[in-house]
Amino acid sequence: MRRPTEGMHLIELLLVLAILAILALAAIPAYKLTTERHRIKAATEHLLNALRGARREAQQSNQEVYFRFSPHADCVGVSRQQPCECGVVSGCTQNLYFRKIDLTDYPGVKMQTNLSTQTTFFAPDRGTIGRLGRIRLWTDNYELHIILSMHRIRACVVSQSKQLPGYLDC
Repeated sequence: MRRPTEGMHLIELLLVLAILAILALAAIPAYKLTTERHRIKAATEHLLNALRGARREAQQSNQEVYFRFSPHADCVGVSRQQPCECGVVSGCTQNLYFRKIDLTDYPGVKMQTNLSTQTTFFAPDRGTIGRLGRIRLWTDNYELHIILSMHRIRACVVSQSKQLPGYLDC
């Protein structure tokens, strides 16, 4: 009488590998979409926190605080000096308050603003915004706007893009 063989046959092993490959290929698009969603949300929250921090700093220090967007749209500089290019940190460090937001930390996220001078500021009296406008953040599948109104800073999803939990439509 023959003893049963132990282990797996080559055909069984190849079948298992083929099934795993199919499952991995099916999961890649979902993974890319998930990472893209997390990146745009993180970039948006980073900018919102910086804007709110700049408003708070203007009120506490009783000085204007400027928010300057890079012409290349890859970084934002926050300081008490105007203009303070985010790419040149050395010119801004004497102001005691400098913050740089670098969008290269969020691959695939692009930024654009409709501010004509690429700069806005927060007034010290009530923290009002000196120049109203929008900051547009987008990826291949998502688009968010940060709206700078007189007393409110908020983020919203553009209705043509995929929905993001936690944000209302613009």
